[in-house]
Parts: sequence; structure tokens; C-alpha cells
Amino acid sequence: MQQTNGLRGTFERFIPIFGEDAMVTDTEMTVYILDNCEIIFTPESYFFCQTELSHDKYYPYFEVIKPRFEREFAPYNTQRFREAMQTAAIDMRFDFGHTSPNWQDVIGLGFAGLKARADRYAAQPQADPRKQRFYECVARIYAAAERFIRRVAEQARGEGRDRIAAGLENQLIAPPRNLYEAIQLELLYHFLQHFAEETWIRTFGRVDQLLWPFYEKEDPETGAVLVSAFIREINDHGMSENQPFALGGADKDGHSLINPLSYVFLEEYKKVKPPFVKVHVLCAGDTPEDFLKSALDGIRSGANSICFMSDRVLQRAARRLGASPEDALNYHVDGCYECGAYGELTCPVTGKVSVAKAVELALNNGVDVLTGYRTGLPVEKQPENFEAFYITFLRQLEHLVACAKEYAAAFEALYPRIHSGLLFSSTYPECMESGKDVFVDFGAKYNNSSIAGVGLGTAVDSLLAIKKLVFDDRTMTLEQLNQLMKNNWAGQEGLRLTVKNKFPKYGMGDAESDRYAADLVKELAKLINGQPNARGGKYRLGMFSITARWEMGAHLAATPDGRLAGETTSLNSGASFGADREGATGQILSVTAIDAADSPNAVVLDIDLHSSAVKGENGLQ
Repeated sequence: MQQTNGLRGTFERFIPIFGEDAMVTDTEMTVYILDNCEIIFTPESYFFCQTELSHDKYYPYFEVIKPRFEREFAPYNTQRFREAMQTAAIDMRFDFGHTSPNWQDVIGLGFAGLKARADRYAAQPQADPRKQRFYECVARIYAAAERFIRRVAEQARGEGRDRIAAGLENQLIAPPRNLYEAIQLELLYHFLQHFAEETWIRTFGRVDQLLWPFYEKEDPETGAVLVSAFIREINDHGMSENQPFALGGADKDGHSLINPLSYVFLEEYKKVKPPFVKVHVLCAGDTPEDFLKSALDGIRSGANSICFMSDRVLQRAARRLGASPEDALNYHVDGCYECGAYGELTCPVTGKVSVAKAVELALNNGVDVLTGYRTGLPVEKQPENFEAFYITFLRQLEHLVACAKEYAAAFEALYPRIHSGLLFSSTYPECMESGKDVFVDFGAKYNNSSIAGVGLGTAVDSLLAIKKLVFDDRTMTLEQLNQLMKNNWAGQEGLRLTVKNKFPKYGMGDAESDRYAADLVKELAKLINGQPNARGGKYRLGMFSITARWEMGAHLAATPDGRLAGETTSLNSGASFGADREGATGQILSVTAIDAADSPNAVVLDIDLHSSAVKGENGLQ
């Protein structure tokens, strides 16, 4: 797909109504895109046409959404919040891009079935004008999508792409008949929601389960060719970030759902080595060992965007947040590793808390060392032992979490005026029954959102360094240590290196470090999990940093673990850099000391191994 030259300028006509009714505005823009975008087939087009509908170039984010949002948010953008941004809530942003449509209904009903369902609701008079507006907007978009599919099919016929055309023509009247059409439907729907509506999809679902009824009717060789082409087409579609699919999981009795198609997807993924496609391996207790070994072999051979996740923990975490057992069983994973129950709007990271910043504030009477602002709480009494200091630290952490939640609530309250997700909403029966959009009306079954804890390893290592230097060995006082942090360890390089390289660290399987890490996650869980958000849902904790470790580190003074001011904090839920001195085993022991179900939005461990360590059969084991 490619925009015609005049398309971008037409967005100016939508600006006056933007924000007054995001649903109507988004409908107008989506319909215009579907009716006017240019259709292009490339030699690589196997199921569908490729798209060059660039988000940044064509969608009116900078011209329309961002300026309007900044005006709406101005009353909340106080000095206090700007200070909190530097500590508790870096990277605040509205996130409409971690969605998992109800792929079961997309495949089961097909485009024709989804459109028929939308038309039925639109034809029923509604006493509630908001519901009537929702149904009419959904129906308008499906009508435009139908016109668009006809245009694509006609052009495909004209260019001799008869298989593409025949598949699309059937999509207009019936569910998919075979594996080719089922894959085509996934790519077609992905275009409609991800590119035309601009509600980004970050998973193609549990493809081995969704596509198995079609695959088992195919010749295995033909099936492998189609799967390989599917993976290539996902990779070539021009998505801005990795596009995952999931394999495995467990049934209601806890048994693995790995099937022959799971193996085909994994083998073809290993052959293609696509840079923009990710695999979520959902591990049950009896996931076949040969499947896991094949995935590990893929990692060491360069097909290494593979993430292993515990099915048992994911279900347990979803149930703790209130999901029904059935919805927890049918969870989804999208993006990097965000997860949610069936019907849940996958948790965008609405706020991030620098766990290590709470150490700095506890040392410095609630004052941010780098800015001089009091972003924390005053320390009423100098702690006389480590237990008292730990309580002071937890008070500062609670304050930072409160700032993040308050900021996130103000932020999320503006969602209805920013964006709607009509195609996305239309895939869930619950939204269609209630007549509510997931963003404008908060119509998802579970409207949860996430606060992420960043820098766990840095915080734990700093706390235990304080315990040893100040309270156990009495090398210095808290005041002297705080002054040393303000001076960025100046004049004490020998001590810094000793602390950094000789003290026990989280990630080494050290019992004391691991105990504090587990306790810290539990404390964060108490502060975050189940607390009400602004969308009628709950907050949920995630223990990962991704790139925020750099941003949080840039706003963090020197820390007692030997880290210098401005350096990155620890990555995700793992050890600080250089602290994994007991290798992968030590890291695994430390991270598994944490009850991962305390962090429903993932506890993430990245393990780096030198290629020489994984050679041959011994390396694979």
C-alpha cells in the first residue's frame, strides 16, 4: 500500500473535529485511507499486497494528535509532575499499540462474518445514542474495508495474481476455506487494524492453534511452504517493531498444546531468520523436550528472537488480578512480553518507576541529587540500623509509585479524546454487545494498565552495599556515603571498584540478595496490583525496563553499588551489568527466587551466552 501524494494534506480537514469526538474523526480518516490508498503488488506479495503506509509520514500524529493532546494535558503538566517525570514516570505516553485482537473470531467468522455481525448491530435501533454512534461507525468502516478488498482483488486479477484475488473474493462472502486463505485473512485483518485504523497489533496470536484445523488438511510439504511465506510476509510488511506469534500453551488440564504445526512454524522460522519477527514459546510442564531443544538450537544459530514464557505463571497471575479461570487459560502475549487474559486490553506501560531512585531519595532526605528538587518525602529521623533504613527506602518507593499512578490516571483519562479502536473492538463479542469502544468507552472486559519497576538489580545491590558499608562494617556513616554519591565516588575509586567487583550481588544466586529482591517485588505488587486505574480497571506490575534503563540511569546520581552517575541501571529483572559473575545459573537462581505471579506484566530475564559455550550437543544441553 502506498498513499497517493494528496492524501496527507486531506488530514487537515479532520483537525477541527479532532478531540470533540475521536470515534467519528477516526472513522472519517480510516474510511478515507481505505477508499484512496494506492494498491501496489511486489514480486514478494504472496498472500496480500505489501504496504508502505508509514505511520510517521502519513498518519496525523504530529499534525493532529500530539498538539491536541498537549493542550488537553496542560492543566496536569505542573512543576510537580515534571519533577516526578524525572524519577517516577519517565516515558509516559498513550499506547494504542499493544493490542491482541480476538484472533479466534477473526479466523472463525472471517471478514464476512465480522462485517455481518457489525451490520446486524447497526441495523438495530438503540435507545442509547452512544451505542448507536459506535455501531454506525463500525459499520461504516467495514463497508469501506469491503470496498477496499474489492479494489485489491480487482487489481490482483488485472496483474495476474489470481490466487490472491480468489482468496480475497472468498473473504468477502465466507470464512477461510483452507490454510492459504486463513493466513491471507490474518494479513488482511492486520493491515486493516494496524495500518488503516492505526491501532497497532503486536501479535498474530497462537498460530499453531488458530491454523491447525486448516494445516491438517494440507499436504505437509505445501503447508511448510505456506508457513514459510507467511513468516516472510510478516517480516516484509514494514512494521515499526517486532511482530510476534505464539506457539504452545496448555489445555485446561495443564498439558502442552504443542502440535505438529508448532514444529513447522519453528523450523521455518529457523530457516528464514526474520529480523522483525519474534516467537513466544508458551511453556507447559510437559512441553516436549525436542521442541525446546529445537528452539534453543535456533537461538544459537541466529534465529534468536525467541522468548520462553511460563504458561502456569501467566495463568496464575491473570487469576490473581481477577480474570476468570477460562479467560486466564486463554491469555495472550504480545509485543515484547506483555500479557493479558482473554478480553483484556493488553497492559500498556502507562508509568515506570525507578526503584533505584528510591535509594537515592532515602539517602538524601527526599531530594533529587541531580536537580535539587524534593521529589521524595522528607526523612523525619535518621535510621539507626539497616531495617530502619529499609523502611525509609520503602516509604520513598511508595511515594514514587503514588506519583506514577496519579500521573497515569490523569494521562489515561484523556484516552477517549485521543483515539478509538473500532476494528479492534469489533472482534470482541463483549464490545459488540455493550456497544463500547475499547479506548473511547473503556469497553474491554478487563481495562487494566501497567506500572513497570525499573532497576531492580541496581536497587538491591545498592541496599546491600549500604547495609555492609554503613551498618555491618561501619566503614562510613550514611551522611558520608550520601556525600560520596553526590561527588560521584570522586577520590574513592578503589572503594568503588571493591564494592562493584567484590561485594555479593543480585544475580549470583546469593541468598541474602535474592531474598531482598523477592521482597521488593512483593512490596511493589502490594502497591500496584489490583489498585484502580482511570479506565475502570486495575493496575498491574511489570518488572522490565527495555530501553528505560538508559533513561532512568540518566536521571540517577551515583549509587552505592559502585555505579557512576548517569550510567544505565540494571536490565529488566536481571543482574546489574558485570554482576552475573556466577553465570547463567546464578542469574536463574536469583530471578526464580521471585514469585513471578506477583508481576502479572512479566518478570523478564535476558541471558547472554558466548557462542563457544553452546557448541555441540553439550552446549545444547
